[in-house]
Amino acid sequence: MPDFRDVDPRELRVPPSRPQGADPAKLARQISLFGRSMVGMPPPWVYAGTDGVLYNGVTRATRIAKLAPGTLIRVEVSVHFENWSLRQIGNRIAFPV
Repeated sequence: MPDFRDVDPRELRVPPSRPQGADPAKLARQISLFGRSMVGMPPPWVYAGTDGVLYNGVTRATRIAKLAPGTLIRVEVSVHFENWSLRQIGNRIAFPV
């Protein structure tokens, strides 16, 4: 049975494969296709650490966190892993002052 959750995208953690955060080209493409909307956006697959922290969904989560702060996104938890010590997406993006 799928495990879907609504989460704050800023709380997701970047996985070891993407320590620098969202790919700028992929992020720009998603912004041009979806803007701040989640309509038509498939839920990102995320991984859950044994402590319940969720990892992955970097590009989609970054787009929503930047363009629609405070909006929750639906994610699908696909795999459970040991804990990773990684930064939150909210700490990887800059907001206008």
